[in-house]
Parts: sequence; C-alpha cells; structure tokens
Amino acid sequence: MTFYFKLMESEKNYRKMIEYIDSYTPYGIIQQYFERMVQADKTKLLEVMLRKSDDYGWGMKYEDKEKDAACFPELFSLFEKHYTRDYLKLVISSAEKGRFYYQTNHFIGYLKKQLS
Repeated sequence: MTFYFKLMESEKNYRKMIEYIDSYTPYGIIQQYFERMVQADKTKLLEVMLRKSDDYGWGMKYEDKEKDAACFPELFSLFEKHYTRDYLKLVISSAEKGRFYYQTNHFIGYLKKQLS
C-alpha cells in the first residue's frame, strides 16, 4: 500500500493517488499525503473519503486499527482547513440521503461528531 503512494508521490501524480484510496488504505497514509491530494482535486478527495469503507482485510490487527484512528484529530484539522463546516455537513448529509444503503466509515463518523 505504501509503495503505491510513494510511487505516485515521486511522479507527482496526486489525482491518481486519490483514485487509489480504497477500503484498505490506512487513514495515516491519507493524512500523510492529504495536503498534496487536496491541492490536486479537492472535490474528488472528499467524494472518495465519503465512499471509503473500513474493510482493513484479514491482515490488520485491532491494535493497528486503533493506531490508524489516532490520526483522526489531525486529519479533521486538515479537512477543516480546506472545507467549511457547513459544506462538510451538507455533503455528508447528501451522501447519507442519496443512497438506499449508506454506512459511514470511522473517519466520517468522527468528522460528523466533531462538526455537531
């Protein structure tokens, strides 16, 4: 996982990096490259984060998941820096209403809690 992000970093291809975010991408990696990705495509990054699930796979231990969630306060600060609170609330609300079934990932749940 980290190899791909390092490769995209070396190529300065941050839009492609955004496209690579999936359910297996640790939040720590997203936080690490957030500034560059948000500059590349602010809207797409938010869309991808809203769609991201939290399927870590069989290889990730519970402690690793907790460690990954430790970056949430910093990641929240980055979101707050680049998106207004009202915009984030609107987009999250639209994502929840616009689908028959929508389950937020752990970070979006954290984000909603911090915004309320």
